[in-house]
Amino acid sequence: MKKVLFSMLSLAVFWTACQSKPAAVENTATPATTATPAIDNSINTPKFKVKDKSQYSARFLAELQDHVMPQNGEVSLDGNTVIFHGDRMMLSPFNQLNETIVLKGNQNNINIELSIKAVNYSSIEYTMLLQENGKSHTSSGQAHVPATFFLGSESIENPADGISILAHNFSIDAKDDCYGEITIAKDEKTNKFIGKIFKNCNGKLSELDQDNSPFLSE
Repeated sequence: MKKVLFSMLSLAVFWTACQSKPAAVENTATPATTATPAIDNSINTPKFKVKDKSQYSARFLAELQDHVMPQNGEVSLDGNTVIFHGDRMMLSPFNQLNETIVLKGNQNNINIELSIKAVNYSSIEYTMLLQENGKSHTSSGQAHVPATFFLGSESIENPADGISILAHNFSIDAKDDCYGEITIAKDEKTNKFIGKIFKNCNGKLSELDQDNSPFLSE
């Protein structure tokens, strides 16, 4: 009787152990499967950190990432501050999103009124009213910080004192043979914005270039 009882107990223990093994395997496999997608070693690029992607255009972020070379270190964007390969700089002259300004200027027979809105830290919307010899032309669109902004700095000379001020360039969206560029700076002495615009395709009016485009200020 004892041998029969012992055999039955042994069979029960064996059956219980067999039933419990699949549960143990299933429990351990679940976290491993969940954790796998979080590991991504497929791309060998420098660290590219963006605190809030909504503060920049998707095109700017994609183009900037393409210009980042693996040997040059880390790039990070936090609001209007960019740390590019160890150098800290401002991406835009505007510290507030949706900030709007109006710049005006005249030179010889050319008068310009340029309205600008900071859509984000890499893009602006503009409307330009150009007047020349009694005729007028209005154009509007968007302009963007080029992804190669880190290759060099721009400046605008204030004719009031002859001092050059660090400036920011925005390339105008254009089609066919049209082109344009808006340069903006903030004069810390007066706390006012200044700028220039270079642009062709102005209807029947003159092309705006280095020679005839007037200095603009608030």
